[in-house]
Amino acid sequence: MIIFTRKELEILSESTDGYHISLFQPTYSSGNDLEQNPIRFKNLLKKAEEALLKEDLKKNDVKSILEPLYLLQNNNFFWRHQSKGLALFLSATHYRHYNTNHTFVEQAVVGHRFHLKPLLPLLSREDNFYILALSQEHCRLIQCNRDLKQEVDLIGLEMVTSKIIGNKDTENRNFNHLMGKGGKGDQMWGTGDAGIAEKELIKKSFRAIDQVVTKKLGDTTDPLIIATVDSNFPLYKEVNTYPNLFEGYIPGSPDRESTDTLHEKGFALIRPYFKKQRTQSEELYKQLAGTGRTSTRVDEIVTAALEGKVETLFVARDVEEWGNVDELNHTVTIHPAFENGDEDLLSYASIHTLIHKGEVIPVMPEFMPDKSSAAAILRF
Repeated sequence: MIIFTRKELEILSESTDGYHISLFQPTYSSGNDLEQNPIRFKNLLKKAEEALLKEDLKKNDVKSILEPLYLLQNNNFFWRHQSKGLALFLSATHYRHYNTNHTFVEQAVVGHRFHLKPLLPLLSREDNFYILALSQEHCRLIQCNRDLKQEVDLIGLEMVTSKIIGNKDTENRNFNHLMGKGGKGDQMWGTGDAGIAEKELIKKSFRAIDQVVTKKLGDTTDPLIIATVDSNFPLYKEVNTYPNLFEGYIPGSPDRESTDTLHEKGFALIRPYFKKQRTQSEELYKQLAGTGRTSTRVDEIVTAALEGKVETLFVARDVEEWGNVDELNHTVTIHPAFENGDEDLLSYASIHTLIHKGEVIPVMPEFMPDKSSAAAILRF
């Protein structure tokens, strides 16, 4: 399973050679409706075939381009292990699919870039965070969005912590002592009245963990939630260097919690924060309206996004604005309806806003600022 992240977005957005097929469909995970999954996919394949044939390609060339998708069509195991929505991307150099709990509108788009806008709700602020579970057995880093979660390998963690805790002969004894192993199992790496020397060893271990975790997270701005017992969170917070450590934490020993439970608790903890951030963005747009720091013109927004000038972009869900972009001259052409060679300009603006570390907020059309298809807060 691959979670759709900004990194995945960047990888797909950089692909510009040849034809790009983007398919979206709702899917079912159980019951008699499972049979609908490959049937819907077959219908999307037909639409992709028709779109490619309109590009004056020969039938054999179309079949060659779509060959990986024909093979997938008959993969019963794949179709029986779906969630609520499937997004699939195919080009000469890329083949990706994402199973999500986000239900997509059925759509097939063929162009010279991937059509990524339907995935943008997965990159809104309330869909991306991490949980670091400091458990009695080991540390777990869990990558999460609103619906999905997966553990991330922390390469090198065991090596750096073993150097601090001790060698192989003494590691288990020291480790279990610091972790508070045994008994109730609800104390980790010392108790509330631990001596100064023990606390320093705890912080030294946390520093090593922080270095590995921060390196793994790279330049992401997603919040990091700590799951640990009460006595350890202030110690980890003291040595933490990751700039987006969340102020709250999940209390208790994560040894007792499954990944599903931690994900549920983490999202419940952070959701009010995300809602507050979104409200603040909406209020800021209203305050800046009429000052030159906002725009609802699609061509102006697209150019600003390309140049890294968009701070926040509100974009209407399930709405397309078709046209093309001349990246050399920074000009935009808008068409009233789709024409061959077009791309969705709202998708283009959203992608470049995210690449330049801006925020994209998908909004239902009836709640869009100024009732427009796109509205932007500009950096300058």
